[in-house]
Order: sequence, then structure tokens, then C-alpha cells
Amino acid sequence: LDNSRQRQDVKEEALWRARRSTLPVDALLRRCH
Repeated sequence: LDNSRQRQDVKEEALWRARRSTLPVDALLRRCH
């Protein structure tokens, strides 16, 4: 159970990091266009 829970946390963290990295780029692209 602990292993599966840790894996889920890692996946969620990766998704959050991806969203954070894409959000600023999206804002910059919208500003440029």
C-alpha cells in the first residue's frame, strides 16, 4: 500500500510540475500573440 501511495504522489507531483512549467509559457505566448 505504501509503495502504491508513493507512486501516486510522484505522479501527481510530476503533473503539478508540468502544469507549472507550461503555465508561464502559455501566458508568454498569449502576450506575444
